[in-house]
Amino acid sequence: MAEPKTLRTKVLAALDVERFYTEVEGLELVDGGEQWMARCPFHSDSTPSFAIRKTDGVYNCFGCGAKGSVFDYHAKQHSQSFAEAFSVVAEFAGVEVEETEAAVELPGAAEVERWQRNLFKNGPRHRVLNEQRGLNDETLREYGIGWDGDRYTIPIYDADGALVNVRRYLPNAKPAHFKTVGLKGHNGRRLYPLAALKGDLILLTEGELDALICRQFAFNALTGTGGALNWLPTWNELFRGKDVIIAYDNDREGAKGTDKVGKFLLTVAKSVKRIVWPEGFKKDATDYFVAYKKTAADFAELLDAAIDFVPGVEVETPDGLVGGFALSDLGNAERMVKMYGENLRYVDAWNKFIVWDDDCPKWKVDDVKTTVKRAFAVVRGMKEEVKSLDGKDQDLLTKWALISESERKLSAMVTLTKAKVSLHPEKLNRDPLLLNTPSGVVRLDS
Repeated sequence: MAEPKTLRTKVLAALDVERFYTEVEGLELVDGGEQWMARCPFHSDSTPSFAIRKTDGVYNCFGCGAKGSVFDYHAKQHSQSFAEAFSVVAEFAGVEVEETEAAVELPGAAEVERWQRNLFKNGPRHRVLNEQRGLNDETLREYGIGWDGDRYTIPIYDADGALVNVRRYLPNAKPAHFKTVGLKGHNGRRLYPLAALKGDLILLTEGELDALICRQFAFNALTGTGGALNWLPTWNELFRGKDVIIAYDNDREGAKGTDKVGKFLLTVAKSVKRIVWPEGFKKDATDYFVAYKKTAADFAELLDAAIDFVPGVEVETPDGLVGGFALSDLGNAERMVKMYGENLRYVDAWNKFIVWDDDCPKWKVDDVKTTVKRAFAVVRGMKEEVKSLDGKDQDLLTKWALISESERKLSAMVTLTKAKVSLHPEKLNRDPLLLNTPSGVVRLDS
């Protein structure tokens, strides 16, 4: 694809720089006059040092020296070529970019069927999908998965059942963004498989094969063919009135994608929740079933414990710990559970926290904001912990404690704690010495 100077100028003139960096790239911007300011994504940045020029999106970090155009930024963040990044920015700006390479001809139904026969004849390639991706033969046949001699093939159909693209997948392809590629001239982003849109509850995953293994276990999963960060705003209306759970990969890109998609869907969906992967889990839905050998019942429990989506909440755990906890919203929630977990529960059916009252003793609905007060106490605890540290850890925790005092961070801590101490009401009755009453739960032996 050519990128002549006149086309570049046209794209930049049409581009809403603020919306692109917030909606597509997930940055939180602060107005700095002629430029937007943000925390730099290329280094650990405690205060906004990343400047973005309002006129054309050119960025420059005063901390680490990173700089470039808006196209360079997208290419670097998403492991794309400059041409691919240019197309994404142009599409967001509403500027049509003509492809210089001729579109390849779409295969016919007979070719797609031949590829599938090839897959079942090729034992080693077949076993990769069975054993490494967890897909059984029934699923492979239902979705027409095949092997064209170079890559696995995933046919993509439109709402009328017409073939519109073939996604071609190769494990361990380098660079990473070549793992799954589409046919030239037909590679527009699409939702897959469209049948999922018929359901009232939709599970969003980050890739086609993740969606398929979830569907294999009877979860109504759907994905976008462009990856976690390439959601099209034109899809939003398709989710009006739906209940949505986002189960993107548990990594930085998945977290950014969740934040981007969640913000879009909050405007149309009936509810938007996000999955909280188990502590230490750094993979995706496929790994949950295959590498970790979890069952459909295990995954159903994760979905039951999914938390309401709140923009800006950090669930993914970064590398590096201080005092055994990550410096993230999830790390703060884990600190809270360690301090108060024995005396704190969240009853999802009631949408309320309950706290144990040692004076009564009984469980009581938290109507006096005890949970919020405990969140403040967690931050105070971090400040006390700083006194026992030195060097880098002391500096990191000092800065994080100050950040965690904000109303947004305290709210995020409380929100994530819900999933950690979630409880179904009927479990309160499992102990024969516990009795539910309108004002709380009483121990009969006290």
